[in-house]
Amino acid sequence: IIVIIWGICTFAIFQTIPILVQSPVLTGGIGGNAIDAANIQLPFSITSLVFGPTSGIIISRIGSSKVTLIGAVITTISLIGTLIFHANAIQLAINLAIIGVGLALLNVGQLNINTISVSPRNIGVSLGINTLLRYIGSAIGPAVAGMLMQANQSVINTADGISRSFPSRESYNFIFLFILIAAAITILLSMKIPMQK
Repeated sequence: IIVIIWGICTFAIFQTIPILVQSPVLTGGIGGNAIDAANIQLPFSITSLVFGPTSGIIISRIGSSKVTLIGAVITTISLIGTLIFHANAIQLAINLAIIGVGLALLNVGQLNINTISVSPRNIGVSLGINTLLRYIGSAIGPAVAGMLMQANQSVINTADGISRSFPSRESYNFIFLFILIAAAITILLSMKIPMQK
């Protein structure tokens, strides 16, 4: 279940942020362009890149279960920040950087738990199921995010006199709340995992 939720959180964010950044300020967006969207997501990518490999060092010191729990807590706290503070590029980039740390720790921790919980001859099956569950989560997250954006639209008149609809401020709040609730569930699930080295 943690793997599915990881996929939901990660890919719902990937779906939402470019649209949020490129939507007009009047509709709750940031009013940027595609380059701004990439720049805002860059801290997320950097922290994921750094903490993905270094999670192994952290796991060797405190154990997979604790790393998974720490990742779940960091992700949840940073999503509270994202829900409250996503009105400008700097706030969003900082929150995404912290989310990247949390999701990297959560992912590597749960992957290691799955690997050490099975016999050596079943590791391939375990990793295959892990990948399948991640794909399921990565299909659910963007679908829910897209549904929430489509269901909550704001219509504005552009300078050329054409009415256009964009996801409203509420749609982003609903999406971040949905991801936040999913991440909070991972805290509860992580606490159920026996603490081990």
